[in-house]
This record gives sequence, structure tokens and C-alpha cells, in this order.
Amino acid sequence: MATPDISVPALWLASSFNTDIFQYSFLTNGFYFKVEDDGKLIAGTDVAAFNQNPDCDDVDFTEVVLQQPGSNSQTLKIENDYNIVIVGAAPRIVTGESIDRPNLNLGTQQAELVHNVAQQFPGKTIVVIKSESPLAVDDIQNDPNVSAILYYGYSGQYENKALAEALFGGYAPAGRLTSDWLKDISSLPKLSPEVQATVDPRYTVDMTNADPLEAKLTYRYSDATPTYAFGYGLTYTTFAYSDLRVRPTVNANGTFDVNLKVINTGNNTSDEVVQLYVHSRDSAYGSYVPKKQLAAFKRVGSITPGETRDVTLTVDPHDFAVWDVNKQKYMVESGRYDLFVGRSSDNILLTSEITVNGETIGSLDLKSKAKNLWDHTYVNNGVIGSEVSKARTALYQGEYYAVTSTKDGDYVGIPNVNMNGAKGLKLRVASTSPTSSIEVRADSPTGTKLGTITFHSTAPVEYDIGGGKTAKELGYTDATGAITQVSGDHNLYLVFRGNDIRVDSIKLLASDEAGK
Repeated sequence: MATPDISVPALWLASSFNTDIFQYSFLTNGFYFKVEDDGKLIAGTDVAAFNQNPDCDDVDFTEVVLQQPGSNSQTLKIENDYNIVIVGAAPRIVTGESIDRPNLNLGTQQAELVHNVAQQFPGKTIVVIKSESPLAVDDIQNDPNVSAILYYGYSGQYENKALAEALFGGYAPAGRLTSDWLKDISSLPKLSPEVQATVDPRYTVDMTNADPLEAKLTYRYSDATPTYAFGYGLTYTTFAYSDLRVRPTVNANGTFDVNLKVINTGNNTSDEVVQLYVHSRDSAYGSYVPKKQLAAFKRVGSITPGETRDVTLTVDPHDFAVWDVNKQKYMVESGRYDLFVGRSSDNILLTSEITVNGETIGSLDLKSKAKNLWDHTYVNNGVIGSEVSKARTALYQGEYYAVTSTKDGDYVGIPNVNMNGAKGLKLRVASTSPTSSIEVRADSPTGTKLGTITFHSTAPVEYDIGGGKTAKELGYTDATGAITQVSGDHNLYLVFRGNDIRVDSIKLLASDEAGK
């Protein structure tokens, strides 16, 4: 990039915080800044003390604009050939313990700085993004005046030396992103209207929903088209892939090799990161398994222009194992799997198919013994986990949580339940509603309705837990009901008709028990 006849690039440093994020993160923690009579700035005034101030509703601070973002870029254009803009998000201010971002955006002035300066250096503007987490930079990616974007995290004492080497061609970067960089927050789960009414309106994402399947998070489940996908990364050359080879059948209890050729089709020596993704076609969990997931990768070093390199990826099938909720263990399912080889999760260059000899999701016997519902669900919508009791948790023997609905229509599913001979259902339940009901359905949340379990609110309980402490919890009771008989194994769904309905355990009843 650097030649003797150009001057040193103009270097821009943007303030590393989003002012909206800065304000919210501190004020909502209950602390304010205060200016004393002598002009001293004091941090840490609590909310109660602040509200006692006679001028707490007045404007105490005035914004003074020292310089608009990029306002002197036209002058710098005369003296410089290239422009480097460094923007980003400092971790201690943007996100961290007790600090959540309301969005994925750069600070407004940082984005303005990039666009204003790039307009004066069309095709000669390099944007360096320094951040510990993804940012929404689709507008910068699509700015025709920006010629390149380089991202790097917080990389230690020699990070600036490494940055200079990458920018000036002393080293060809070949890093890859470890998460999707979304265009915006529109694909993320939303807060319920009830919760939204109680929080700052800038916060609209339900950050408590950490279930990637239900919330469609990460490249494995998301339907969103990101600006940069998981595994994305460029370098100063290009590569082509060919000749994918793999055994048609492999065993789950051993590794297998995937072979291919990689050729450097560009003009510079660089590393390449070859990535292998898999998808199960025949999983008992159906569409609830990942659309694709990383199973292996290899960084192939220093491939020279025109060179073809043989690459072998060694795959351990247990890296794409699933949790068998019935057997309560990880296992590799038997069946057909798609293989995707490429440069990132959305840049697939070669595909193949293999058959894996493994295990099958077990059939669940719910007739001989009640099972904890939380531990045996493979899919859910809307529910959360509630601790059943302090007494049970203290035993440290599992089955700690009850499935709890948050709204009408929430559901959970249990796979491969043996329904032979079952004519009734017993649930261990709790509820704060006067009347609650749970629909029992076969094969899907809208499948054949087998029955409905109805019950009333349950009373709170209190008991001594030692040390002079008393536990106060919602009590549980048994609720039973008849169900339509079906034979064989079925996925069994419970659909909650109301809010705050809790189910601890589930048991199928034989004909002689159904009326009890």
C-alpha cells in the first residue's frame, strides 16, 4: 500500500463512545453527575439525593460543539493521499457488567465522521473498527467512497504495530469473525408490550431471551441477512476451492477426513481459513436442529500466488452432537448430513453428503415414573424456567426448574413419547391465576388435541430453611385429566392457555389410573 511518492495518511480518531449508550448506562444505574459551587464535578450522587435538588428539572449542562465530524477533511485532503478513520466502541462504556447497549449502532457522530471524510477521499478511505463486539455498520459497508474496512479487537501491547503492518501491506490479514454482524436489531426478539411500557423506550430487544433456537439467534438459526456473516473475513488475495473428497459413510465413534484443494488465484501470499459446516437431514428434532453449524476449520498458512494446496480437515462427529433430552446425554444421531465447505457460513463453495452411523433419540417412558418437564423438552416457545423450591435445589440432585408460561399460547414439546396404553395425564402444577388450563397435543403445537388439563390457583407455602431464614414459594399440586388414546411414539406438546402457569413434572396414566 505504501510507496515512496505518497505522504503519510491522515489519521482520524473518533470518540469511542455512543453518547446515548453512555448516558443510559450510567443514569439507569442510579447515579448522576453533580457540579459543586466551586465548579468541581462530582460523580456518584444517588437518585434520592438528586431529586432533592431544587433545580433537578432544569438544564444543568450545555453542549458546546468544538468541531463538526470531518469538518476539516477538505483541508487535510490537500496534504494527504489516503485517509484512515478509526472508530469503535470502548468496552467499559458500550457494554459490560450492568451496561447494556440499546442497539448495535456506532455513535451517531462516528458514522458522520466516516461518511463526511470519505466524501473528500473517495476510494482512498480506510475505516478501522476497534470493538469487542459486533456493530451495525451496513451504511459504512455500502458507502461507495470507503475502499476498505479493517476490524480488530483489543489485542494487547503490540496491536498498533500489527495494525500498521496490515494496513501497509507488511502482513496479509486472514482473521475471521466469530459472530454475525447484523444490519440492525430488527431480527432480534422484542420485549413484550407489558415490559416495554416499564423501560426506557430506546431499549426494545428482549436481552433475557438467551435461547438461540426460540429467539433465532446466531448463524445457526437466524433468518436475517447480516452485513457480515459468521466466519467472514477478507485478505489481500483471492482463493478458489475444488476437488472435495469424503467417505460416503462414517462412524460416530471415530474421526473422518474431508479433503479438498485450495488455489491462490490472486497476486499476494496469504493464509486462508477453510471452514466446514454440517446440517442433519434426518434428525428426530426435525427443523429444530441448526440450519448449519461449524464442525471443523483449518488456517492454511502462506499460500503463494498460483499455488495449489491440498487441505485435510479432520472432523470429530461429536462436534455436531445433539443433547438427547430423553436419555439425558449428548449423542450423534444416525442419518444423512449435508457438508458445506467455504470461506464463511454464507459463502459456501463446495458441498457433499455423508451418512453417519450413530444413535437415535430414545423413546421416553412417562408411564412408570413422572419426569421433570424442563429437563425433557426439546423445543419451547415463550416459556421461562422457575425454581421449583429451595428445598429441592439444596439437595443438588437436578430437576430444579419448572416450565413457566409468560403468555397465552406458550408451549413446550417432548420428543418420542411412548403413548401406548396411556389414557390420562398427571401434571405437577402451580399457578397464580384463578383458573388455568393446559392443552395436550400430538406431534406439533397445533396438532391433534388429546385433552385439556384444568386446575385452580395454588397457595403459597412457607418453611424454615435454617439460619433463621424462611422460604416463601408458590406451592404445587397434582392436576389430572383424561386424554385420547394414541399408539406408538409421538412428540407430545403442552400448550399453555394463560400466563404464569408452571409445570414441574409430567406422567402418563394407564387406563386404571386415569380416573384417579
